[in-house]
Amino acid sequence: MVCFRCKATSDSAIVAGLIALLLRIYDNQKPSEIVTAEPKFISMIGLNEHLSPTRNNGLNLMFERIKKDAGLMI
Repeated sequence: MVCFRCKATSDSAIVAGLIALLLRIYDNQKPSEIVTAEPKFISMIGLNEHLSPTRNNGLNLMFERIKKDAGLMI
């Protein structure tokens, strides 16, 4: 079984935390599952309500990059 592996970091503590959330969920998962996934957990935990529009956009872009990279593995 091929699994998606990803490493990322940031100098910003907030961005590093957002990266950690995404990697906790999507790292070491099947690429086919990642490309069809929707990040529902973001709204389920209310995170999107506490981030600025810029941070929300950045989080969405990180997720889209993960999906893109996982899609290249299929």
